[in-house]
Amino acid sequence: MKKMVLTFVLFIALCVCAFAQKENKTAAGFGMEWNGNSPDFIAAGFAFNFDYNLPVSAVPLAVGFALTSSSNYRGTRAVEFASLFRWYFEGKAHNGLFLQAEAGFSLFPGGKNPPLPVLAGLRIGYRKSADKSFYVEPYAALGYSYLLRGGLIVGKRFK
Repeated sequence: MKKMVLTFVLFIALCVCAFAQKENKTAAGFGMEWNGNSPDFIAAGFAFNFDYNLPVSAVPLAVGFALTSSSNYRGTRAVEFASLFRWYFEGKAHNGLFLQAEAGFSLFPGGKNPPLPVLAGLRIGYRKSADKSFYVEPYAALGYSYLLRGGLIVGKRFK
């Protein structure tokens, strides 16, 4: 398990370093999420996202990672780590409607882990900038092992 976490962290670090340029921005956000990580179907928790805007001139893309922790408050808890690849449909400002692919792994501490502890899914959302630094991002997603999820993230952009 430690090797899997280390591999994931190194992958994200290499992605960020490989594309590092001064004019591109990173963003970090924190929010609430509701998902299907529960036998009762609904679990609530928090989500943390970090993304880096890639310096691709023609298409606004981003890479990053996401951390999610949720519970149904009856004993089922889930922790998910995922790398992400995001494509923005509108403009070059890394705002607006986006489609995101996620891949990583899921842990269910103290509970029954799924047969495959992998996480894979597609997320659709909308990033709306409040100004040049802050943003709000509602989203919905389908995937394995969470089935479906939705949430709202509030975040800040950094240079």
